[in-house]
Amino acid sequence: MTVTFEKSAVPLTGFTAPSTVTLAEGTTIRGMLQRFGGIHDEELYVLPVVNGVSRHLDHVMRDGDRLSLFTLSAGG
Repeated sequence: MTVTFEKSAVPLTGFTAPSTVTLAEGTTIRGMLQRFGGIHDEELYVLPVVNGVSRHLDHVMRDGDRLSLFTLSAGG
């Protein structure tokens, strides 16, 4: 399946946004981040948006999805 990686505030290795990525069926956002970015410690601070809707890291990607990643921050 192919997924369009539209934008990212999270550094990933192997590709840059925008690009198209080929993934195995059943790949979750978490799996994609671990494969391309080695994201582990920062997982809690990533907001994935798929097709314009925020999703959980365990969301299963589908063919044709558009993914953007944002980092969460707090201020005071």
